[in-house]
Amino acid sequence: MTLAQNGMANLAYDFLFYEGFPGWLYAVNLGATTIWERWNSVLPDGTMHPAGMNSLNHYSYGSVAEFFYEYMAGIRPLAPGFGKVKIAPVPDIRLGHVRCSYDSVSGRYGSEWEIREDGTFRMKVEVPFGCEAEVVLPDCGGENGTMNAGERIVRNGTILLPAGVYEFSYTPTRDYRFPYGPDTRIAQLAGDERAMEILREELPIVYGMIAGGDRENTACTFAELANMAFLGLDPAQVNAVAEKIYALSFWD
Repeated sequence: MTLAQNGMANLAYDFLFYEGFPGWLYAVNLGATTIWERWNSVLPDGTMHPAGMNSLNHYSYGSVAEFFYEYMAGIRPLAPGFGKVKIAPVPDIRLGHVRCSYDSVSGRYGSEWEIREDGTFRMKVEVPFGCEAEVVLPDCGGENGTMNAGERIVRNGTILLPAGVYEFSYTPTRDYRFPYGPDTRIAQLAGDERAMEILREELPIVYGMIAGGDRENTACTFAELANMAFLGLDPAQVNAVAEKIYALSFWD
């Protein structure tokens, strides 16, 4: 939540999808159906952690679920009792599609979005009777920051909607199909065979960092690596390789 609140939702998604320890999916991969008090309440071999305070049904890290509602789906209250909300999802191609509903005391709010293969973005929202929602369409620029949405005008990607069900489809100013960019950490490339092959052929030092489990240096971005000449890296070559990796589409 704190990462997303400070404009680092991409990093929040990184932690969400991380399957090792400490990570949300570490427990899921070990069969967890509840939230543990420790990230590793159950060890990889299936035994319990020997330390105390080791509940297997504990809210301690449940705030991750708040990120699901408030940033993944984008539903955030703007008034007491959810009489008015803001719906401002933060898309990520690693999900590709999200469908969420929240049963508030004022009724059910819905938020659904999808990144399509042609690069267009579809978003659907539901606002309950007697309520309203300030809907922010992510990366919706349009001409002069406006776009037509039926009889309504979306200005700078934001539109105020009364009760009802609405659907939007548009080409965002940011192409979500390309998962990598200047803020991508090198470690994120580990599971992408295409990216790893580029690194193996053109930046073997960086390839070795990832393959060897160098957590410190692979926490860097390409922009940071370009300034680390002491590692034997040529800044121009790092930047050239970075551009090739940035051009990798999720569906290639």
